[in-house]
Amino acid sequence: MTALQGQAVRDKTIGAKLHELMALATGIAGWTAYDDGDHATAALHYRSAIKLADTGRAAEVGAYFATLLASQHCTTGHPAAALDLLESRAAAARHAAPSTQTAAALHLVAARAHAALNDTTTCLRELGDACSALETSTQPMARSLASWLTTSSLEIETGRILLALDRPRQACRHIDTSDISDVGRHLGARQECIYRTYAAQAHLRVGNLDVAIEHAHRAQDCLDAVVSFRAAASMERLRRNISSFAGTPQSREFLRRRA
Repeated sequence: MTALQGQAVRDKTIGAKLHELMALATGIAGWTAYDDGDHATAALHYRSAIKLADTGRAAEVGAYFATLLASQHCTTGHPAAALDLLESRAAAARHAAPSTQTAAALHLVAARAHAALNDTTTCLRELGDACSALETSTQPMARSLASWLTTSSLEIETGRILLALDRPRQACRHIDTSDISDVGRHLGARQECIYRTYAAQAHLRVGNLDVAIEHAHRAQDCLDAVVSFRAAASMERLRRNISSFAGTPQSREFLRRRA
């Protein structure tokens, strides 16, 4: 792609489109590295994708991959870096009117970062803004790179963030209103596995062991069908927490399962 970009004869419109397509391909490579647990390579690709998108004036693409890089910063324990990145992108992204799904994703990642920093007030405001952005959507979901962010997936992500704020009962209410199976049909077994681990963790925290174990079994079923570092890591965290309840028959039965 780099050779093509340097050698092709083109006008400005085609050049901009070429940069946009290169940004998309580079960003996808970043996501693949992220799912493999290679955060250094993922960050390198994400930054390249954002730069290519900026060159091609593809604000939607740049904003979307900024959300993925910011999310990775949260995953690796650097929420302040996530907020710095989002702040640097916010004005340009909103001026260019990104899709409502991408706008919601920007708010959602900001909420996650503020939760990690124990800034409850700002976190809840960002969650509200994410919900409002998605509710006002009039665009077909397929037009947005953030088309994965549906009402159900937003409820699950909200529950995950509320759990980080130590509000497990609220987390359960949000997660339980979602249809995780439907999300799985649209996003695949990898994402369903991860979302079911969130559901299981929330129910463990409020003492709903039977519900938690049911989600854990279904998460393991999904993991058996995919290869994903992220999903496997999320499942391993859940296993460690369930091991605290190893004195119960249902927990022992689950812990005997291995991917």
